[in-house]
Amino acid sequence: LTFKTDLEKLESEKAAQIGVAIVDPQGEIVAGHRMAQRFAMCSTFKFPLAALVFERIDSGTERGDRKLSYGPDMIVGWSPATERFLASGHMTVLEAAQAAVQLSDNGATNLLLREIGGPAAMTQYFRKIGDSVSRLDRKEPEMSDNTPGDLRDTTTPIAMAGTVAKVLYGGALTSTSTHTIERW
Repeated sequence: LTFKTDLEKLESEKAAQIGVAIVDPQGEIVAGHRMAQRFAMCSTFKFPLAALVFERIDSGTERGDRKLSYGPDMIVGWSPATERFLASGHMTVLEAAQAAVQLSDNGATNLLLREIGGPAAMTQYFRKIGDSVSRLDRKEPEMSDNTPGDLRDTTTPIAMAGTVAKVLYGGALTSTSTHTIERW
């Protein structure tokens, strides 16, 4: 069976739509399915969020070891690292970024969103690196609620694949930051 046929079969079995875009390091399309269709971003935006944090560290406007203070109100949904650090009342910027990417930690994600200027700042970052489609409108956990036709907090597979390629291969970050985020 082909890639497309396999995905269509899976969509039928799960009564769902699946979007996939595979690009090479230059951002050229290798394969895809429903590549231009909008889907809720859910946690896929956490990787570009960490990239934005690294960009700020690389430019000297942020420090990875800076402590981000927070209280119990920052524990939202799945927040394992945020819960673990709650007793100390803080996480560092890099601890929050790593928790957002590796654990999909919602509290750490919201801490970072608070520091960068909110969802609108994330959308601005998408535009800055050439993604004219992806948009973040809300923080966690609200941004994970998406009804059909709601454009808030959405992207397309090809837009997100291009964003990831730009971060990893397009020089959006220093080599040290790229290496770190790639390991995460």
